[in-house]
Amino acid sequence: MTSITDRSQTISEVVIEPYRIVIRTDLDWTVVLEVYDAVRSGEGAVIPPDEVPSTLESLTGRSVDRMTVDHPGTLSLTLDDRSRIDIGSDPTGRYEAWSVVAPDGIRAVSMPDGEVAFWDPPPAPQ
Repeated sequence: MTSITDRSQTISEVVIEPYRIVIRTDLDWTVVLEVYDAVRSGEGAVIPPDEVPSTLESLTGRSVDRMTVDHPGTLSLTLDDRSRIDIGSDPTGRYEAWSVVAPDGIRAVSMPDGEVAFWDPPPAPQ
């Protein structure tokens, strides 16, 4: 398991767009979800794709205490009450299921094969 952040932050906005959901936090982190059929509750129950937007939208105002990545490409958001939302990689193996961008430019992306690509922040201007 790789920790992306264990800084507690509040979900300030969940934007439902055609073909993607954008989650923004009060610390300017952004999580983008583009594959809806790989989302589970922390107990392992699959959230039906048509319920994913409303489930994520209901998290507005909740604290995320930790974001981690586990093999094969599952992003876990651990909430303030220790419940969890797990966003898996694309089961068809064709799409990038999710991405996370930190305010300093660090980026993590779930690749179609289930691997996760990480980018460091860009160098500071001199």
